[in-house]
Amino acid sequence: MRKRDCCKDSLYICPRCYPRKETSIHYAQIAGRFVHCQCLEKELLRYPGPAGIKGLLSENVLMNCHYHNLVDLPCDYDYYGKRLEDMPSCVAREVCESYTRQDLLIIEEQQAMTFADTDYFYADPDRLHTIQTQKFPLFNFNGDVIGIVFLINDFFPSSSEDMFKMPDFSNVSTPLSMAETRLIYCKRLGLNDRDAATKLGVSESTVRTLKARIRDKTNLTVDQLRQVLSKDVSGALINKKDSFRVR
Repeated sequence: MRKRDCCKDSLYICPRCYPRKETSIHYAQIAGRFVHCQCLEKELLRYPGPAGIKGLLSENVLMNCHYHNLVDLPCDYDYYGKRLEDMPSCVAREVCESYTRQDLLIIEEQQAMTFADTDYFYADPDRLHTIQTQKFPLFNFNGDVIGIVFLINDFFPSSSEDMFKMPDFSNVSTPLSMAETRLIYCKRLGLNDRDAATKLGVSESTVRTLKARIRDKTNLTVDQLRQVLSKDVSGALINKKDSFRVR
C-alpha cells in the first residue's frame, strides 16, 4: 500500500487517513474530531460541499471553492487570517458574528456540534437559504486544539411564503432544552411526529412529551403550539437572519 504524501513528509503517521480505507473526513465525522494533516487540507478542498478550516480566533485558514460561492467571494480572494465579517461577503454581519460565537463554543467545549443558519446566501437578495453546518474541533498531533473544521451538507431553500425559523422564547422563565429546540426545528421543516422522532433519534411518545413540555414552558394554548410547530407560520414569528444550534 502506497503511503500518502503527508505520511512521507512527516515523522508522524496520520491516524485519520492511514492506513484506514476510510477518508480522513469520514473517520473524523464518526470520531467527532479532526486531526490536522496535509491530506485533510486536500480533502477539504475537493469536498463536494462548502467546507474549510478556522483558527482559534475564528479566522479563516482554508476554504474551498464551494464556500467561496456560498458567501459570494471570488475564488482568488485572499481570505487567510481574516474573519468572515471582515470580508466583502453576502453574509449579514449579525450572522457572521454568530459564526464566531459558534466557533469559540466548539473550541471551548472540544466537541462536535451542528448549527442551522439562515441568510441570503449565494448573493441572492430575493431568496433565503437555510444551511446546516457541522463543526468539529481540530487538533494537532500533540493533542492541542488548534481550530475548527466546518462542513456544510444540508440546504433548505426558503421563500417568503414558506420559511421556518425559531420563535423567540428568550423570555420564558424555564429555558427550552436542546431536545425541545431541535423538535421545533424539525417541525418547521414540515416533518410529522414519526419523521421528527427518526431525525432526533427518539420514540414518537418522546416527541409527544417534548411538545407537552414546550407548551408548559411557554404557556401556549394547543392552537398556539400547533402554529409554532407548523412550517406555515405568520411573519411575526420569523426572524429572517438568524443562527441557532441544532445539536
